[in-house]
Amino acid sequence: MRRTFTYTRDTTPLRNHVLAWSLILSAEGLVLTTLLILLSPWAWLKLLLALVAFAALGFFVWNARQPLKTHHAVTETELQLNLGRYRLTIPHAAITSVAPVTDRTAAAFTPILTKVSDSRAQLTMSHIGQVLLHLDPPYVSTARRAKGEYRELLINVDDPDAFILAIRSVASENQTDEPEILSITAEPSGKPLIEAIDLHKRFGGTTAVDNICFTVHTGEIYGFIGRNGAGKSTTITMLVGLLAPTSGFARINGHLLGNDPIGYKSSLGYVADTPPLFARLTGMEHLRYVARLHRPAQADATARINHLVSRLALERHIDDLVDSYSLGTRRKLALAIALIHQPGVLILDEPFNGLDPQTSRSLQQLIVEFARDGGAVLLSSHDLHLVARLCHRVGIIESGRLVAEGAPAAIQAESDSLEDRFLELTVQM
Repeated sequence: MRRTFTYTRDTTPLRNHVLAWSLILSAEGLVLTTLLILLSPWAWLKLLLALVAFAALGFFVWNARQPLKTHHAVTETELQLNLGRYRLTIPHAAITSVAPVTDRTAAAFTPILTKVSDSRAQLTMSHIGQVLLHLDPPYVSTARRAKGEYRELLINVDDPDAFILAIRSVASENQTDEPEILSITAEPSGKPLIEAIDLHKRFGGTTAVDNICFTVHTGEIYGFIGRNGAGKSTTITMLVGLLAPTSGFARINGHLLGNDPIGYKSSLGYVADTPPLFARLTGMEHLRYVARLHRPAQADATARINHLVSRLALERHIDDLVDSYSLGTRRKLALAIALIHQPGVLILDEPFNGLDPQTSRSLQQLIVEFARDGGAVLLSSHDLHLVARLCHRVGIIESGRLVAEGAPAAIQAESDSLEDRFLELTVQM
């Protein structure tokens, strides 16, 4: 299947752009060429200069008009974007959503890929027929004017509705079945593996965490959610032992950090929101280095590394420098590092950011299996739909306090979704 979409509805801004620059360059070229011809003593050089000037002008006009030949193609596996000679190829798996843009204040003309913000780039000719693509993993651009990773791309098509339908139809055809999820229980009865007991943290006169208490049991996935600045990351940083609480304490698998720091941290696997990796080491060097820190037998370490590399589909990148990794690949490596010593507890801070849908699905299944095998998982994520589907219980933090806790179905109760209930609770605070 291959469907092609063009853009011809409003190319006036581009045509005016080409015409204006053509006139400017023509005038400048005419003056410069005239001077060179008048000053040149040889007739053959005068003729050559005139030919070069006209050829240069013609090349500019031809090159500048190339974006008028815009056409985009939707195939079974990818979206091919073409603006003149500029090409982008986006796998369907990386497109998380696509929607028409009705904001007429959007930029009217961009002849090549242009950086609009740290996360958005545009490939447009007009404010008419704009479509916004959300990407995860992001598209990596090496273009001189727009280097970076983009989670959004803005393009033009004549028929946005048909284009969006084509993208969604392919996504629907490629959609796989939902993974089997653990049964949600209102009151888990397993052994407590993660315990936050009256955790309190002040920075000067500001209270970041205010007497947080919760417990995560064996076999349980606990969703820890809240707005930016609500205290999630501060609580997590205290739980993993990177930040000392002002008061209160945490216990991991029965170990207190102050009494048994080795037992505490050896029971714990942690993936930070921004994984701290060494740019000039390869993925394999990271895994071998961390494995040596935990001092397993060489054969056991090799077998564990090979299992994690295969389980997280890291084979293609494992011998490359981390500096070349995408955000999604960095997260997968960080998860492999967290699991290499087979901990009983996983604490994950926004683990799904930057993952393509297939890898996200694989990670969800890995988390489920980890809990099913007797582990405990603390999961912090802004994806509330995923939290509601994946977690046994959820805790909502606002202004440093736990304002709600329980099974997702119980928390959302009279609301249409966990997201609606989350917004109600956090707006009221």
